[in-house]
Amino acid sequence: MPIHCCPLAVATGTIADWAGIVVSFLVGAALIWMGYVTNKLAKAAEETNKLATREQLAALKRDEERKKLEASLLLVGIFPDVERLEAESREYLEYFLANRRMEFAQKDSVRQQIADGVQRMPIATLAESKLRAHLLSAALAGSLVQLEASVRSAREVAFKAVSLLPIGHAGEKAAYHVQHALEAVNSLASDLSLACQEAAKELGVSAPRRRDLEEREQFRRLSLFPKPRTS
Repeated sequence: MPIHCCPLAVATGTIADWAGIVVSFLVGAALIWMGYVTNKLAKAAEETNKLATREQLAALKRDEERKKLEASLLLVGIFPDVERLEAESREYLEYFLANRRMEFAQKDSVRQQIADGVQRMPIATLAESKLRAHLLSAALAGSLVQLEASVRSAREVAFKAVSLLPIGHAGEKAAYHVQHALEAVNSLASDLSLACQEAAKELGVSAPRRRDLEEREQFRRLSLFPKPRTS
């Protein structure tokens, strides 16, 4: 029996094959395009994240620089009072270290003079700056707070010594407490003064310099307790 071929069936199969190829091509192209777009979006997101990170780091750096500047300005601002506290407390300590506790214990006028002098020690600037102590390092903030507290303590013990009656060892005990309080003031002021000088140096400003030997001698002559005369 002869075999007959249907042209329509062949054409139909050919069209279906080509349609499948076209569809596969389009699907593949779409997948490639989607991959390209996804990759591009991922890179854009990565660049955005990098930019945001750089901006955050730059903001943090600016914030740190601002805090450092404010801390330096704070230290420079309190430097004159800190140096004055260091100098004045040193003068009173030299009086006590010259074995003149008995004079302090026995003479009302001496106790009054010392109490008046200690009451005049600057403290207002320290009290105001204490509110901004968080700008400083933990160590410097602690020194600032302790110095302000030590000045208040020195004022209190010196004031109490004024009404003291020189009975027994009470006078010497009061002298010890006043000396101890002034030692704390001097030690803290000395340490904080060095930090203030460093801050001034970083800012490039001229900080009040420490008194040299000649100025210290002049300060001594003008102080409450002048240098004892040599016979």
